[in-house]
Amino acid sequence: MLAQALALAGAERDEKLAEVSEALRLRMEADAFSLKDLVLAQPPHDLLGYFWSLLHMNAMQDSEGVGRAIRTKRLTGTVFLRR
Repeated sequence: MLAQALALAGAERDEKLAEVSEALRLRMEADAFSLKDLVLAQPPHDLLGYFWSLLHMNAMQDSEGVGRAIRTKRLTGTVFLRR
């Protein structure tokens, strides 16, 4: 869809891009509602456990690069690492 719209020129291209962007917006909204329904269907305890495990996994991954920190941004506390 998008590739076809980009291959066109002039006013026809603008019209096709508007159609494609509207179709993609509607698809993204439908996907967002589906995702929201899946998340809300989860038991609260399981959902909190999932988010807690993500926090710990990210902390473990970040701790591996502590020796390679090149700069610390004091205002936000963000550490930039070389990968």
